[in-house]
Amino acid sequence: MNMMKKQWIITWAVVIVAGLVTWFLWPNNSTTYLRVIPSDATALVSVDIDEFIKESQLSADKLKKAFPKIAQAGTAGLDLSKPVYGFATTDGKSGLLAAVDDEKQLTNFLKENASLMKAAPIEEQQGYNWTFINNMFVLGYDDEVALLMGPTLVSNQAEVRQQMVTCLKQSKKESVLESPLYQVLRKQDGMLKAVTSLNVLPQYYEVFQNMGLPEHVDFSKILVTASMETEDDRIVLHSELNAEDHALAQQMKALDDMIRPISGEFVASVSKDALFWACANVKGEKFMEKVAEAPALRLYLMAINNVMDVEQMLRKVDGDLVFSAAVDEQMTWQIQGQVSDMSFMKEADYWMAEARKSRMYQFNKLDDDLYCMSSRQFGNVFLGTKDKNLLFCNDRKLMDNLQNGAHNDLLQPYKKDIQNSKFYVWANVTAYAKALRMFGMSKMYENMLGELSFMDKIDAMALRSVKATSMDLIFYLKDKNSGLKQMFE
Repeated sequence: MNMMKKQWIITWAVVIVAGLVTWFLWPNNSTTYLRVIPSDATALVSVDIDEFIKESQLSADKLKKAFPKIAQAGTAGLDLSKPVYGFATTDGKSGLLAAVDDEKQLTNFLKENASLMKAAPIEEQQGYNWTFINNMFVLGYDDEVALLMGPTLVSNQAEVRQQMVTCLKQSKKESVLESPLYQVLRKQDGMLKAVTSLNVLPQYYEVFQNMGLPEHVDFSKILVTASMETEDDRIVLHSELNAEDHALAQQMKALDDMIRPISGEFVASVSKDALFWACANVKGEKFMEKVAEAPALRLYLMAINNVMDVEQMLRKVDGDLVFSAAVDEQMTWQIQGQVSDMSFMKEADYWMAEARKSRMYQFNKLDDDLYCMSSRQFGNVFLGTKDKNLLFCNDRKLMDNLQNGAHNDLLQPYKKDIQNSKFYVWANVTAYAKALRMFGMSKMYENMLGELSFMDKIDAMALRSVKATSMDLIFYLKDKNSGLKQMFE
C-alpha cells in the first residue's frame, strides 16, 4: 500500500513538474498568434498597446473624445496585453496582426461600426470570420487571432483571403518566428519596435554605392531596427543597423574611427536665435580619404575648390566641426571648426590674385585674421580665424562676435547629450515659427499645428549618433515632467 501510494505521489509530481516546464518553456504560450506572420516578411513592427496606454495615460474618456464616432472604443474584443504586429510581405502587401480576447465582442464591434469603417457583412468560411474594410483591406479572425491584409482590389479579395488562410493555418516553423527578422526584433527594448531589411528599398542601392559602399554588399542581410522609448522630458526614437556583411562592417568601423565624441567647445557660441545646430568631431585626413572614395562628393568638392583651398582646410580639421543657422532680422549662418594648424592660410594671397583674374567674385583681406569673399550670386562670405579655430559666416557683425568670444546658454540644457554623441543635429521648434512668419508663411505653420497639434508641446528636436551604426531622433518636451502623457492632452 505504501509502495502504491509512493508511486502515485511520484507520478503526480512528474505530471506537475512536466506541466510547469511546459507552461514556462512552451514557445506558443505567448507567441501563438505570431505563427500567422509569413516567414518571408521583409519588415516587422511591434506595438505594446497596453504599455502605450499606461505610459500616455489614455483613459476611456480620452479615447472616446479622440474617436467620438466609434462605438465601444474599449478593446473591441482584442487582447491588448499582447503586442500588435504590423508586417510587409515580399509581394508588396502589408498586414496587421492582433491577439483576440473575445470573438463575439469583436464581431459586435465590427457590426456597430460597419458604416464608419465601410465594412462588408461578416461571413464565416473555412473556420474564420471574414469582412472587407474600406474597399481595400481583408480582415479574417477567430477566437485566437485577427489578421488584416491589403491593400487589394475587390476583384482580388478572394485570392488575398486564400493567402491569409494559409498564414492563419501555418505552423511556427513556417512563420516569421524562425526568421532572423524576428530574432533581431525580440532583442530590442521599447513599447514600439520595428525591423526591416534594406532590400525593400532597391532604388537606394545606387545611392549607397555612390557614397563609397562596396558594390557587392548584400542588402538583404542588412537589417535596420527602430524602437521608441520615453523619459520625463523627452521621447526617443532609436534606430540601428545590423549587418552580417563583412565588407560593410569594415566600412562602419572605419567611419567610427574617423568620427570621435564631440568636445562641445562651440556649444556656447551659437546664436540666440538659432534655427538649428549641427556638429561632429572629425579627423580631417581620414574624412578626406572617405570623400575620395565617393565620386559624387569628390566632384562637389572640386567645384568649390576653385575659390579657395577647401580640401586643404578640411584635411586640417581635427576636432569639432559645426554648422548652424539663425533668423533675427535676416537669415545668418556660421561654420566653425577646430583645426590642427593654419598653414593653408599661406595661400590667401593666391586666392585674392585668382579672384582678380576671374572678375566673377572678389576676395579681399579686411584684417590680419579676417577675409571677405563677395559675389552677386552668394553675397558676402567672411572667413576668419581665432586661435586654432576656423570661422565662416555671412554677416560681419556675427563674425566679430565669434572672434570676440560670443557666449549664449541656448544649448546648455543639451550639452550632456551633445558631448555623448559623435554626430548631433539640434533644431529649435520655437525659432522655426519665427522664421516662417518672417518669410510670410505663418499661416502655413498655423495650419501645420492644426494637423500636428503635438508640435506645440515640443521645445526642440535632435538627431544624434553615438556610433556609426545607430541614430536617435529625440523630441525634447516643454513640460519636463510629463513624458508621453502630454502628447495626448
